[in-house]
Amino acid sequence: IEPDVYVIHNENAGDYEFDFITGATFRVLDLSKKKAQYTSDIGFFLGFGGKNLFKNFYLGPNIKLFDVIHINAGVNIAEFRLLKDGFSEGDMVNEGISIPTVNKWELTPYFSLTFDLSLITKIAGKL
Repeated sequence: IEPDVYVIHNENAGDYEFDFITGATFRVLDLSKKKAQYTSDIGFFLGFGGKNLFKNFYLGPNIKLFDVIHINAGVNIAEFRLLKDGFSEGDMVNEGISIPTVNKWELTPYFSLTFDLSLITKIAGKL
């Protein structure tokens, strides 16, 4: 490789990303029996998280089981910094020229399994 040429390399690239998500679930349908000890329902989740809280949103259906387990899958809408069209990892860029990037909004699927904090207090109370 020539000393005045850089090669585009992304050390942070990967197939999976783990985010800390904050959000709320809005109940649409109650699945619980009237006198059930634990409740279950189907709802809609709206959340945000990740490295840029205000440009990273999560939307999708939610199933709550036994008051404490939430299973959620949907679409992640986020702004990412990507290489400009026509460039890819491994391309060479001359010295003094910045790596050609652009910010783009992308839709990707996500899956979430959440345990409500009340589960910890229920377990601790039984010990």
